[in-house]
Amino acid sequence: MGVVLLILRILLDIIILILGLALLLMLIVMFVPIHYRVKGVVNEEEKSADFKIRWLIATFKGDYKKEEGLKYKAKVLFFTLLDSEKTDDPKKKKSKRKKNKENKENTDEIAVTNEEIKVMEEIGEPIQSALDLLDVTQDKADDNILTQDKADDSILTQDNDQQKTPLIHKVSDFLDNIGDKARDFLDKVGNKTQSLEKKADHVEQFLYKDFTQRTIHRGKKFLGKTLKAVKPRKGHGYIKFGLSNAADTGIWLGRIAMFYPIYGRWLQLEPDFYNKVFNMDCDLKGSIMIGPTAIRFLILYLRKDTKRTMNLAKKI
Repeated sequence: MGVVLLILRILLDIIILILGLALLLMLIVMFVPIHYRVKGVVNEEEKSADFKIRWLIATFKGDYKKEEGLKYKAKVLFFTLLDSEKTDDPKKKKSKRKKNKENKENTDEIAVTNEEIKVMEEIGEPIQSALDLLDVTQDKADDNILTQDKADDSILTQDNDQQKTPLIHKVSDFLDNIGDKARDFLDKVGNKTQSLEKKADHVEQFLYKDFTQRTIHRGKKFLGKTLKAVKPRKGHGYIKFGLSNAADTGIWLGRIAMFYPIYGRWLQLEPDFYNKVFNMDCDLKGSIMIGPTAIRFLILYLRKDTKRTMNLAKKI
């Protein structure tokens, strides 16, 4: 009996240890922040970007230049997991070897065909004369067949002319077909407009429900808090943009200004109302914590109003 209790106690300790490690890992994933840094320069002379993401002992960094393309590298401690400069080398070597083999085979085939052509030129003169005689006889036979076909066609055309219907009947049939197609098209359009009107009425009633309004209000709050959690904490940013039209530039400036509380501390915008231009110079640092965002989303998802809104949206 004591041995059984000892085994059960060991198994219970192992289960508690596994659960504790899983809980610790979940807390690390949720509450250890992911740090990031982004740099970017865009102008007439240069287009480049650098980024770096760091979490615990793992790092992922890369850079992009217009002339060189994208390069990236992923490391855990001192071990490299991904490297864009090394992963493609073996494949390139194999492809080069295959191309060299194919080129050699093609040159051998070309040499063989050249020898065959020389032999055929020596033997081909008598054969060509015989083929010319066959062509002449074949042309005569084809001419006879063509004359017979023309005679048959003339007979058929006479019969068809006798069987032709008047032009008025053809025009009336054509107009009847157009009328039928137009009526079918108008019927389809009418049915679709009626279905769209019904859906619009259902959507309007759905949006004005009390629980839907509460869900939309909470969703806006969730989105605002998520953007605040993700936005950069340090750095500077400068963007100069223009759409070569003062009206369009002003419209987009007004749309972007709606999010000024999010980017106002680290980003400076300069509109150009007369020229089409886009220049950028940014160096931003920030961090993302998964836990608070996941908890807020879970609370929003488990509310009764959210479930009622989702169930009603599926029925529309």
